[in-house]
Order: sequence, then C-alpha cells, then structure tokens
Amino acid sequence: MTTKIYKAIIACSVCCCITATTTSCSDQLDLAPQGEFTAEQITDESIEGLMSSAYQGLEAHFFDDNNAAFAGPITNWVFDVRSDDAYKGGEGVSMEANIHQLEIQNIASDNATCLNKWENNYLGIARVHKAMQAINDASNVNEKEALLGELKTLRAWFYFDLNRIFKSIPYFTESDDPKTVPNGNKSRDEIYTAIKADLEEAYAAMKDTQEQPGRFTKYVAAALLCKVNAQTASWSEVEKWADVVINSGKYSLYDNFADMSKLEFNNKKESIMAIQFSTANDNIHINFCNLLNTTRSEGNVFGSGDDFFLASQNLVNAFATDDKGLPFLDGSFNTKNVTTDYAGTVDPRLDLTVGRIGMPFRGHTYTQGWCRDYNTYGEYSGKKGLIDPSSPDMVQGMTYEPTLFAGIYCFESAGVKGDHNCMWDLNAYGLAPNPNVVTAWEELTNSTVLGTWNHVVDYCCAGIVDFAPTTTCPARILAVGLAAYEWNLGGTANQKQDQLERFTANCISYLK
Repeated sequence: MTTKIYKAIIACSVCCCITATTTSCSDQLDLAPQGEFTAEQITDESIEGLMSSAYQGLEAHFFDDNNAAFAGPITNWVFDVRSDDAYKGGEGVSMEANIHQLEIQNIASDNATCLNKWENNYLGIARVHKAMQAINDASNVNEKEALLGELKTLRAWFYFDLNRIFKSIPYFTESDDPKTVPNGNKSRDEIYTAIKADLEEAYAAMKDTQEQPGRFTKYVAAALLCKVNAQTASWSEVEKWADVVINSGKYSLYDNFADMSKLEFNNKKESIMAIQFSTANDNIHINFCNLLNTTRSEGNVFGSGDDFFLASQNLVNAFATDDKGLPFLDGSFNTKNVTTDYAGTVDPRLDLTVGRIGMPFRGHTYTQGWCRDYNTYGEYSGKKGLIDPSSPDMVQGMTYEPTLFAGIYCFESAGVKGDHNCMWDLNAYGLAPNPNVVTAWEELTNSTVLGTWNHVVDYCCAGIVDFAPTTTCPARILAVGLAAYEWNLGGTANQKQDQLERFTANCISYLK
C-alpha cells in the first residue's frame, strides 16, 4: 500500500506575535486549526495516509526497542512458550528473561512482554479509530463503507488477540472516550460477540479484491470469522464462513508445501491475509516480530540469527504416524522420542517445520553448529518461515560474504577496476515518498528486482532485474547491470572469476 506522510509547517515570527495583540478576539477564534486536516480537506488521496497508518499497526514497531515487537499483534510465539510445544531459545535463560518467566509459568504484573502485547494492540486500535473518525467526518471520501470495513477487520484482529491473551480488557469503539472506559467493562463472551459483529459488517461492505497487496478483502473478514467462531466453539458458523472462503474460488493450496517459504509465492493463491514488510528503504518496516527467530546457522549463512522460538521434543514427537500415515490422536505419540534414529514413520511436514541434525535445511545440512544453545534448548530451530539463504536461483553455488557491507556476493577481488555500473536509480522515478520504492518501481515497470547494489543504504540501485513480457516486447528479459565482468584487474587476475562464471550460468538457467 502507499504510505503518505502529511506534515503541517507552522511559521511564527515576532511580528506575528506583536500584531496579534491588536487583533480582535473573534478574529483569532475564527482561524482554521493548523497542523491537522479539516473534514473538508479529507479526500480519497489524504485518507490513504491514515489507512496506511492503521495497517502499519500490525507491524508493532512503535518503539525504538525492537524487542517490544516480539509481542506484536501478528505473532504469539512469546506466549506459545508457555505451552508444551516451544522453547524460548536464544542464549541461556537470562536472555529475554521476561519471556523465560512466562515459559516457567512465573507471571508477574510487571512482565515486559505482557505490557508490550497490551500496548502494541491498543496503539493499533488507536490508529484504527483515528482513521474511522476521519472517514466518518469527511465529506469528500468515496467508498466510505468499504474503507470502514477494512478498519473494522483490523480492529477485530487487535481485540481478538487481546481477548485470547488477557483475562480482562477494556473494549471501546471510535465513538467512546477510552479514558472513561474501565477494564472489564464487557465480559470475554460479549467482546467476542462484538468482534463477530465487526467482521460480519466488514464482510458485507468490503470488496472482493484489492489492487494493493496486503489490503483486506471481504474474504479476510470471512476467514477471521472462522477463527473467532472456532475460539467460541460455534462450529456451524465455522463451517458457514469456511465455505464462503472456499467457494469463492480465489484460494487454493500451493502445489508444494515448501512454496510457503519462497518469496516468489508471496501474496499468491494460498494467501488470504498477509502482512507486508520491507527492507527496501529503512529498518522500520522489517518484521521485527519474528526476525530474531532465525537459526544461528553454521557458517553464518543466515546472518548469525538469534535462534529464538525453538520447537520442543514434544512437538517433534507429535509428527509420528502409524502404519497408515495417520497421527496418534490418542496421545500415545509422546511415549517415544522422534530422533534421527527413530525407526517409525513420521509426517513429512516435520522436516519442513524444524531443523533436525543431519537433515537438509534450505540447501544446507543442519548440524549442531546451527544451534545457538544446544545444551539448554536442544536442536530444533524453526524452519517454516525461512527462505533459502542463497535464493534467488542465480546465486546457487556462490560464496556469500556476510562481513562485507550489509552482506554481498562478491564479483571482484582487489585490483584496478576499469568499467562502471549500469543500473536503475529507482529514486530518480519520482516515486518518493513511498514506504517501498522498490515495490513501487516493480509495479511501474512490470518487473521484479532480484539484486541491488548492497552498500547503498536505501537499496534503490537495482542491478539485476527480471522484466516480465509485455505487448510490445513479448520476451522475458533478465537485465544485469552490475559492472563486475572483469577477468583482468589492471594486470591482476580477478580472484572472483569463478563467481562470475557461476552467476552467468545461473542467470541462463533462471530464464529456462
């Protein structure tokens, strides 16, 4: 979605202050408020900024402390450690000790994780209500009900998260003054009823499709109605709303289970609701909610991940199957540990979910060296959400240099460089301000940026671009603008020539 930042510049001078003393009181009271929009100024264009702000509440990046996003509204791994299927991970019990206290069931009122969960959701709700109030007051905004439907779905998501985590919460809408609403003003059942009402109203008002990835459609509301009704054991409603999603014909399972972890399948046929993150312009839109759950990885292929949120042996055991390939639903699955020498059968999704020593892991072999604190938390790093560190296909077999700049694939060694880069400066296309200039440029040019000049801090120099076919040029084009094709560097052999050769071969294979 497009994020627009609106700033009001209020100029003051001594002269203004002096003349103000001679101006009548009624004149001052007649001045339009500065630094904010009036109802007449809210238009389709300006409301997009408030809509984007509301959606950005899902990122949970309100604070300088990135770790506060661990308890964001789109993830509950920090509370999942209280169950039998996950461990905190990281390096020892003292790291993120507040999460460890949840893990050992020692819940205190000053636990930072609980506070972060509370704040992240209510700050998100505040943004939703700000946008709702603006839309309700505006006289120049089209499709008000559809926009309000998106916002009601967002509000339902935030309250659903809160109501599942906390025993008692305050519930209020855009029409209420939050300062006057006490905690526990509604029961949990009453809040679930309000959430369902929001979602049903949203479903009736929202669009079937959206042009911008990540914007909610009516089927997001329907899918969430499945989840909420499942939470309240309203099974006939679960079936009803599941049928709505399934019978829409817009969604289906990926052909390969592993496709969920591939970038090229983002926002595709299995994706109903997907939060959009970006590393293109700055760090504020990175997925800090789950970023540090990356495996440590021997050889630093994943950039020295922090290895939080590990699977327990109990979860791994649950993947055991009988001779028909079915799970042991009677609870007997936990009588024997599923380890690398386990003689029985397992659900094949096990090794697409966690890393196991000796098993493949995204183009590598998983070893104990991938585990940050094996003695405390064991071996089962999370795997499902991680992409192959050497993707896209063009960098297969090449050596990654994680300590150079922000991490690069190096094509030249030391020597005299004789040519220049020929790349696209995406900032020159007039797309700023934009939360993701790369995405905006891709949409403009019907392309996919596969490689950038990595030490440019805004990542807006595109060096490898996959241009899709068009009516004027029916061929697919892979354009490489990196000036690194040098076998000889001023009399010195290029020690990275093998990288160039491998890269070139991979580019050809990529297009096949």
